[in-house]
Amino acid sequence: MTPIKDGFLTIRNLETLLIDDMGLNDEQCQLYFLLIDSNVSKTISFSEFKKWLRSDERFQYIDKPSKYNLITEAMDMFKKYDVNHSDCLDTKEFKQLLEELQNRARRPYSSFKCSR
Repeated sequence: MTPIKDGFLTIRNLETLLIDDMGLNDEQCQLYFLLIDSNVSKTISFSEFKKWLRSDERFQYIDKPSKYNLITEAMDMFKKYDVNHSDCLDTKEFKQLLEELQNRARRPYSSFKCSR
């Protein structure tokens, strides 16, 4: 197991738990890291981890395909516009993301994918 440094979990620590011990895949692990790391510090504090454990979330974001697909699509869009890989969108990046969302909203209903 990757050692815990300074009392914080890293992505590698979470991978040990979620991938090696619980059988999740890498994408699911990354999703949960982002969800748990509420202050975007790229580490998970004990209080963040405890809050998640007590939330009764119980992996519902990956158990329900519709929720999982929406969250992964949002993550993919965020990554697409976070061109400097800062894990934050600056004003220009955020504006570009909003423009794409507005363009999607203008498309006719028949052009949307239906997953059934």
